[in-house]
Amino acid sequence: MNETEIRQLNAEDTAEYQAIFLGALQSAPAAFAADYQEESARSSEQIAERFQREVIFGAFVDGRLCAIATFLQQPSTKRRHVGMIWNMYVSEERRGTGLADMLFKHVLEAASLKVDQVELYVAIDNPRGGKFYRKYGFESYGVMPRALRVQGADFDALMMVKKFR
Repeated sequence: MNETEIRQLNAEDTAEYQAIFLGALQSAPAAFAADYQEESARSSEQIAERFQREVIFGAFVDGRLCAIATFLQQPSTKRRHVGMIWNMYVSEERRGTGLADMLFKHVLEAASLKVDQVELYVAIDNPRGGKFYRKYGFESYGVMPRALRVQGADFDALMMVKKFR
């Protein structure tokens, strides 16, 4: 692989982040809770504010953002030991290169310093995604029926958890 950098994104990454995230929403609308129309209407300032609330990691190959993943520690006192991971996406041209593994390991390492466990959802009709997360020790704890409705079609989500301690 070429030169790869994985780091937390910030306001300077707004344009690249929006471009890759909108591409993700177009290519796999049933894989994300976010909506393309809503996201494409967000201003640069609104996206920059997201970097203040959420920990969004990016994987850069030769200086170009090619993969993203978001982590957030739950804010309430009784749930602060739990984190969520979402919006994991690798650009199509970088799939199968190991970039997803590099990024996800980085996210899990950062999460393990903050929380006792992380949760995520993956579409039932995405067995490749479920297999990927199982490889990292995630276990299924249920199915959320009709988790997403995209263009009138309902999609169930597999709820998964990884316990660090």
